[in-house]
Amino acid sequence: LAEKMPLKNVPIKEALAKMQEMAKKEPNSHIMKPDFRVAMADLIRHHVNASAINNDDLDATFDAVDYDSSGALSRGEWSVGLCIFFKGTVEEKDRACFEVLDADGNASVDKAEMAEYVRPIVNAMVPPDAAVLKPMLCDHVAQTIFDKMDYDDDHKVTIEEWNRWRSNRNNVVDQTADVISTTVYAAWSKSKSRGGGGLTLSSPANQ
Repeated sequence: LAEKMPLKNVPIKEALAKMQEMAKKEPNSHIMKPDFRVAMADLIRHHVNASAINNDDLDATFDAVDYDSSGALSRGEWSVGLCIFFKGTVEEKDRACFEVLDADGNASVDKAEMAEYVRPIVNAMVPPDAAVLKPMLCDHVAQTIFDKMDYDDDHKVTIEEWNRWRSNRNNVVDQTADVISTTVYAAWSKSKSRGGGGLTLSSPANQ
């Protein structure tokens, strides 16, 4: 889908800035499909041409990043999911995403902002029969990744720390999958197979 979309001609920084501007006007920074369609059409019209606009494709793009099928895109969903659709290097996309997640504008990401980032990824990975665990999984994944990025242990992640972590071939999607499969989900599966009702969460050692 991303390859055929004219959005690939739109710079990532401009696109996420447009989304952020819209989000500020909406409750909980959530963006609805009609507003998304209008905003993306404006970007396509500016960077490509009006004939490239296809509302069905724009709706499909929205649905592709609406991980919880709520009909509204959270800040985490649109900052994470839309990056692949826009133009930019890995570094440009990382910085644009970081600036969106830095909701309070203090040039760093805290644990709550990290949780907002990983929530849609967790939602997409956790199977329906384990949905009750999503809040715990999200907190655990966010804490684990945050601790790995926070090299100086000052309880915040700067863009320099983010880039340092990424330079070691880390990415949030793979790390989220690793935490879920090797620690949390494995523990839940074992507990379920034994007929237990509890789950003990423990962070894996920093890699």
